Amino acid sequence: MNELIFKNKKYVYEQYGNNSLLVILNTHNQGEKYFGYASLTKSPKSDLLFITDPNNSYYLDDDNGETYKELLINISEKYDKKRITIFGTSMAGYAALYFGSQLGFNIITSNPQIDLDVSFEISWPNLRETLSKIENKISLKTFISGNYRGGNIFIIYGQHRMDIANYKLFCEIDFGEKIIIKKHINSIEHGFFLRLETLHEIQFLLENIENSIEYNIPEF
Repeated sequence: MNELIFKNKKYVYEQYGNNSLLVILNTHNQGEKYFGYASLTKSPKSDLLFITDPNNSYYLDDDNGETYKELLINISEKYDKKRITIFGTSMAGYAALYFGSQLGFNIITSNPQIDLDVSFEISWPNLRETLSKIENKISLKTFISGNYRGGNIFIIYGQHRMDIANYKLFCEIDFGEKIIIKKHINSIEHGFFLRLETLHEIQFLLENIENSIEYNIPEF
């Protein structure tokens, strides 16, 4: 494992000589574990960047995520932005949208929180405690609408009341003319519905969909 430190942020950057990059953001209460590392490094189809948020800050910390953003810029400069995809689920899904919308990345997001105040009101005690500690709850609807600079988006969401509320807010965001693929899962769990091995398939789809007449969404 090629673990490195940028300022005070630990990360793992695995290079395989590819011209595309998949960024994987750690989700809530995972500490310093690198989400999906063992599975994704078995048969990588792109370079991989794993980043953690052990503080459960929604990757905002006390600087609105500027240190994480610098880290992402530092690595992403080696690639064409259209060949970079950032992925996250729940807390990390929020961060994937937050950073991807600023940096030009394609985005894979699973059950993301769009508005942290709305999420606080209808979440469960453990997540509510985390959200109560975030001082600057940036609303993605306000932050992104009319100012989206990201790439294409794949969003997957379930039927938990918090996920439905946030999905409705997602649909109100102005993403310009980017392609958005939406996948609904009939489950009331706030779950992780993607198989990790499908991430590269979705990454390839987002990178190439603008030149495709037909495309297939991976099975879940």
